[in-house]
Amino acid sequence: MVKKEGKMRVLRWAAVVFIALVILGSAGYYLTKDLVNIRIKDFTLTYIRNVQLNSFEVSGELLIDNPGKITVPVRAITYTTTLKESGELLGSGTIPGFRLERATITSVPFNHRVTYGPISRLAQSLLTNNEVIISVNGVIILDLPGQPTLPFQDEIDVREFI
Repeated sequence: MVKKEGKMRVLRWAAVVFIALVILGSAGYYLTKDLVNIRIKDFTLTYIRNVQLNSFEVSGELLIDNPGKITVPVRAITYTTTLKESGELLGSGTIPGFRLERATITSVPFNHRVTYGPISRLAQSLLTNNEVIISVNGVIILDLPGQPTLPFQDEIDVREFI
């Protein structure tokens, strides 16, 4: 009779653990299922400002949509700025980490100073071309297992602001 009580006790314990795991797994799924829906709603380079002989600042806004039920940490945003015509790298940068609040669209301001020398292709293009397009390409690195990324890109004509 003692052996039967011991087996019943083990079966009850196993059932409790199983039920707890099912509940925790379901709750985890419910909270994290929307992580795949995090997306770039918009990335727009809006203007060029502070134009000087050897530099200018490009500004814009990045909108990130987190429709989920949990706040998601962002490890960093990394980007490069290039001259579209030649592919010349004009600069790169990193925006430090922050949090994407749940069920919210987060606005991230973008500002980058582009510096160039008098013999660079950018300087030559500014003097000779009617259109000088710079491109910003980047990725948002989420601070989650596997570090998923969200790419973004936009272009702007520098000549429109000179």
